[in-house]
Amino acid sequence: MRHGLIGLDIGERRIRAVQLDASGARVHRTLCIVRPPVGGETLGDDECGRLADALDRLGFAGSRVSMVAPRAALCSSVLDLPPRATGAPIEKIAMGELAGRNRIDPERTELALWSTGEPGSRNGTERIIAVACAHEKAEAYVAPLERAGLRVEGMIPPTIALVQAMSVGRSHRIVLDLGWSSARVALVRDGLVLFDRAMQDAGLARVFERVGETLGARAEACEIAARRAGSPVERAINGEMEAFVRDLRRGVEEALGYGAKSARIDSPVEVCGGGAAIPALVARLQSAIGREVRPIEMVVSETTLEPAFASATGAARSEP
Repeated sequence: MRHGLIGLDIGERRIRAVQLDASGARVHRTLCIVRPPVGGETLGDDECGRLADALDRLGFAGSRVSMVAPRAALCSSVLDLPPRATGAPIEKIAMGELAGRNRIDPERTELALWSTGEPGSRNGTERIIAVACAHEKAEAYVAPLERAGLRVEGMIPPTIALVQAMSVGRSHRIVLDLGWSSARVALVRDGLVLFDRAMQDAGLARVFERVGETLGARAEACEIAARRAGSPVERAINGEMEAFVRDLRRGVEEALGYGAKSARIDSPVEVCGGGAAIPALVARLQSAIGREVRPIEMVVSETTLEPAFASATGAARSEP
């Protein structure tokens, strides 16, 4: 049976991989590896070697990889630019804007951009979301993967990966990706990203490092224990979540406020990332936001696939 690309999502704490069958709707294999404490924004040859061995041992087919662009390696911006139909060099203008704001070399940077379909704040412009990744930062991930025998065929922005993983259905979708070092909130309408914001100070580490200090345990161990309802850690995090949840709520409200300019949005908030597996956090979010919070609905037919695999699933569906 033919299988697609291996979707790879390299987070600060875990590496997740998903491979789908030829239809793109059924899961062939999944993998989750806990990274060493020195992982973070680096990727070494030994770690990539262990990853390649694990993929082979678990029955992943082939070595072709589609990778979620590392979040720490990206810079992004919302721009008001002339419509593409005018013939304006949109990519060149967007790259110039991002280079100026982020001090990157436009000659050594990859760019992805898309129109939100919304008018810009200036007459004759439209709202564009642009995401860039410097070659040097991308190569720090790609090179060790390829030395381990994997063939990286492309990188996609994290939010686009989530969109590719999402099931069809409601017109408007609010997605909250709860990662270890940061969170991301996006508003999607009919498969088009209208709003995309990274919240750098709203990662799970913010809560679990304080809980670890209180309990005399490692933050990573506390995060794992918090997935079990009724655990001592679950009770401990309730006292540490107020400011954290407040910041997440603000991000969701900002996305909803943007979408409310054109339509009333009654959709639930769909969560993914590692935080989606923490019952106390999901319940607290639902109470704070005042609307249903539930795991992201994915296009794959297996309902048991954890929402933490959403980004890797979207990357796996990048087959041309």
